[in-house]
Amino acid sequence: MDPFSSPEDDANAGNIWFGPPDGYVEPSWPGLYVLGVEPAQYLYSPEQIWRFTLYDTLVLFGTVYFLAGCLCGANFSRRHPRLALVAPAAFSLVGMTLGFVSATIVGYALAALYNAAFLRMSCLIPAVWSLVQLFVLILASITIQSGTPHLARSPPAVASRTCARLDASRFDSTSPQLRQRAPSPFDRPRTFSSSL
Repeated sequence: MDPFSSPEDDANAGNIWFGPPDGYVEPSWPGLYVLGVEPAQYLYSPEQIWRFTLYDTLVLFGTVYFLAGCLCGANFSRRHPRLALVAPAAFSLVGMTLGFVSATIVGYALAALYNAAFLRMSCLIPAVWSLVQLFVLILASITIQSGTPHLARSPPAVASRTCARLDASRFDSTSPQLRQRAPSPFDRPRTFSSSL
């Protein structure tokens, strides 16, 4: 027997996760409680942590994707009435699938982190991480465009050739007087001033 081990360590030697205390009753989902008012409920096993994370994530993702499907169905209801009925179900199915994959990864990562540190997990933590997953999903769906013109993003050699073509095409060859066409914002060189 190791002189630095306790009887509790010997009892949990075969487990790969931090075991619950004696008399522990597994909380039922959702297991939410008011901090400071009700007694806290804790999760110990990786399966419990994964299950709570999965349920919370499926509820949130399913709801958000269902609402997005209803919005899609409402937009196309006049032109495609069948799409108005199919869109919410299809969006929900995609959201639930994405939620299952995401919750499995996050749930088992949380379980590994908490059990490696021999910590107990509050039932509120999976709900918070489900919200984090939802916010990451929403932020990842937003496209941000820089708004700079194509010429400003081109390499200098390509931009100079393009500007030369613009200068050459400035005159309209169809008119008898070779009149000049109206200048565009891309014809003029840009000047940047910094006011500090």
